[in-house]
Amino acid sequence: YYVSIPVCVVEKLGVFSSLSRSAELTKGYRWQVFGLTIIVYVAMIVLGIIVQVITIGLLSIAGPIVMAVILPILFILPQAFGNVLATTIYYNLRVAKENITIDALSSVFD
Repeated sequence: YYVSIPVCVVEKLGVFSSLSRSAELTKGYRWQVFGLTIIVYVAMIVLGIIVQVITIGLLSIAGPIVMAVILPILFILPQAFGNVLATTIYYNLRVAKENITIDALSSVFD
């Protein structure tokens, strides 16, 4: 169900239809999607630990006001990256299974 959100947005399907379509698209590619997802999440955890150590050091130097600006950005970036990853996987699955072009997909924004 990893690409259900891009399916819902691009193909304008409802919740259950998007889940079914996501299952259909990932069929035959589930281990690759799962493996890529695990690699990315492990990298994000490691990066999160590094950022946390740096943040603790910066808090004593920069102060709470600066950290109030930096911390939200640090929480938003991994979420944005995850959404871009899901959308990229959706696009690659559509190309692999249906030989669709980027122009056909981008027409959703017209």
